[in-house]
Amino acid sequence: MLRTPNHIRRAHGPGWALVGDAGYHRDAVTGHGLSDAYRDAELLAVALHRALCGDTDESTALAGYQHHRDRALRDIFELTCTLASYPPVPEFVELQKQLSRAIDIEAAELAARSVPGERALACA
Repeated sequence: MLRTPNHIRRAHGPGWALVGDAGYHRDAVTGHGLSDAYRDAELLAVALHRALCGDTDESTALAGYQHHRDRALRDIFELTCTLASYPPVPEFVELQKQLSRAIDIEAAELAARSVPGERALACA
């Protein structure tokens, strides 16, 4: 499949929110997608948890979710769009290396995040 449209949708609205592929389409050239759905689901769950606990209002929580989602997907999204243009082999190889680093950075950032309720679970 060549030159599929890459786009990012608004992540939320009144009574709805999108995660993973529902929120954006990125060319499949990288094979990196399922982890996006897990990441977005966690970001959304944290935002909704904050709203339901009264720490913030729903609108602010969902705007925060979109901000974190967009920031998290930016580098890999841009690299994927460039890779999908199938540049010459040396550039493609360098882009793959950059993609690998971006995925490692994303994984490290996600691993460093605290899990809401984690302390309560540890005490149980």
